[in-house]
Amino acid sequence: MQRIQHASDIRFYFAIPFSFMLCLFAATVVAAEEEKKYGELTLDEWSQLVKSSDFKTLGQPVYVNGLTSIVKDEEAPWASRRQAAETLGRIGQDAKSAIPLLEELLKNPGDRPVDTRLWVLKSLSLYGTVAADLDVQIRDIILNEEFPHLIRVNAMETLGRIGKNGNVALPTYLKVLQEKSRQEQAGQNELRVAAVEALWILGPAAAPALSALVDAAREDRVPMRLAAITSIGQIGPRGEIAIPTLVDAILFDDAGEVREAAADALGKIGSDSIRALQHLQKDHDESVRRYVIRSIKQMKTSDEVTQLLETGLQDSSEIIQTEAAAEALRRDVTHQAAQQILLDHLGAVERRVRLNAYQALDEHLEKSPALQQAVLKIANDLDIPPLERSSAKKLLRKLTFDQRESPKSQNN
Repeated sequence: MQRIQHASDIRFYFAIPFSFMLCLFAATVVAAEEEKKYGELTLDEWSQLVKSSDFKTLGQPVYVNGLTSIVKDEEAPWASRRQAAETLGRIGQDAKSAIPLLEELLKNPGDRPVDTRLWVLKSLSLYGTVAADLDVQIRDIILNEEFPHLIRVNAMETLGRIGKNGNVALPTYLKVLQEKSRQEQAGQNELRVAAVEALWILGPAAAPALSALVDAAREDRVPMRLAAITSIGQIGPRGEIAIPTLVDAILFDDAGEVREAAADALGKIGSDSIRALQHLQKDHDESVRRYVIRSIKQMKTSDEVTQLLETGLQDSSEIIQTEAAAEALRRDVTHQAAQQILLDHLGAVERRVRLNAYQALDEHLEKSPALQQAVLKIANDLDIPPLERSSAKKLLRKLTFDQRESPKSQNN
């Protein structure tokens, strides 16, 4: 090992690391001083501001201009540009001045075309109808087979969000749906599914697409059937021509999520579904009758709906009884028959039935002094089975806790 012979050698050995540290410190100071700002803030400061501010505040011109400058800077980190673009979209009308920049980025996205276009499309979706003037450009992306499949799929939602009040989105979706064989040959079924899902955004305005949606609801693939039936439901009362298809889905579809969507859709269609629901309520299959109760949850109160609920309360299935009772109590907390069914099933052997009763009573207990007295009686009656008493006691403890923690209680 080499020895240090002289004091000058010692100074030399220590001078090297010390000089290096001085240079490193100086470089750090310079870097800190030269950190790029957008407006008056660094990227880290912008990130903190966005997290801590509401969109009304961020809609001030000084902030909109700063966020726009981040989006525009191709040297800024991709994630920062994306966050700024999506924030502008969430600001909405007050950030409309940034939309021309987003339009330009769709045309000329730079070095990362797919990633950039994806977050631009997301930003425009968040703008909604504020960006309605770009509906034709988004349509052209969807219909242009030279664009990556992922971009075209994501553009479907964007077109629906920005163009739901216009006349471009619906014809575009129908055109995509009509190209079934072509899309299947290209292995791009997701594009048609995306079009059907986007029709959901249009709501009742998608009624002219009902025939296409009914056809889609009969296709082999579950995602397509689910998307079609969900969009039919969003059309609402104008979707009555789809009722037979929805009934078939409840009766025969082997996918639970599709049957659930069909039940929801029947309920959203409303009074025109009553006759179909009455028919389904007579089915021997318990699951079919349960879907009737699910449909009712989407419907406004009427004499016919009330009668459907009353029939459900008398069903031979305890699950259906408790589900019908829960819905009846939601509509009328004084409904005595519903109250009694739920109280009687607090100690049910089947866990799902017991939970139905407990959850429904818990939701409405505070609103009904009579119901509170009935639960208290169960809790104190030693002749009642332990499981039922235990459930009643839990309800009362939770009621006491909720009342103690409520804002009204704290103000007193």
